Amino acid sequence: RRQRRQRRPRWWKVKRRSDGILWYVVGKSRSGKSAFVNYILKLYKRVLILDPKADFARRPDYIRCDTKQQLFQAISENFTGNAKIAYTEYSREALDYFSKMAFAWLKAAPCAIITDEIGGITTAAQAVGGWAKLLMQGLGYGAHIYALVQRGQDGDKTMRANRTFSHICAHEPEEVDYCAKAMGIPAAEVPIMPEKEGKPFGFLQVRSGRIIQRGTLDIVGKKDHQRVRYRTAGKGQRVLKVAANGCLI
Repeated sequence: RRQRRQRRPRWWKVKRRSDGILWYVVGKSRSGKSAFVNYILKLYKRVLILDPKADFARRPDYIRCDTKQQLFQAISENFTGNAKIAYTEYSREALDYFSKMAFAWLKAAPCAIITDEIGGITTAAQAVGGWAKLLMQGLGYGAHIYALVQRGQDGDKTMRANRTFSHICAHEPEEVDYCAKAMGIPAAEVPIMPEKEGKPFGFLQVRSGRIIQRGTLDIVGKKDHQRVRYRTAGKGQRVLKVAANGCLI
């Protein structure tokens, strides 16, 4: 008698989620970190931001949350839908709660998770609590996490160890060696803050110690309608666009 072909288990046909991305965005205050975030936000319809300076919370297209209760309500009302949510509390306890809410929202559907000034509320050792879970498990659910810090040595070891890409903005000269060591690149490559106001800022994008893009950031347009522009370095500068993974190409 002819044998029946053995059926494959059901998990064989399960569609695999796309891998997530962790961006480590580092640079001095006013060096272009927020400009990079604004540039990549057009990629996403589901956004959750830890926003201690309320830069995004003040915008009309964002749901502002100043308390844990407001964050819980915003996540619950938009659990599977598209929404842009900004949470303004800033403490280790707030980070833990934000991370747990972000992980729950992420499991419903992939989203972008942005943490501003994260270096001030996480530890120098391993990440703990909800933040650790988000870093170690969130990428498996397709999260795009952007962690913003001011210095290359800021933040926890878990964040630095799990980063997919680094976006390096301008530094003061005395911070260059620290940044270069943390990123695994030559100190001469780290961008320096321009001496004169109005000059373009330099930037690098790095993966596993290899520089994958370098260039400048400048502001173009009239005062009421300014926009960010990224260009390649050197002669014949080419305007860069943002890819689906946040890389400038």
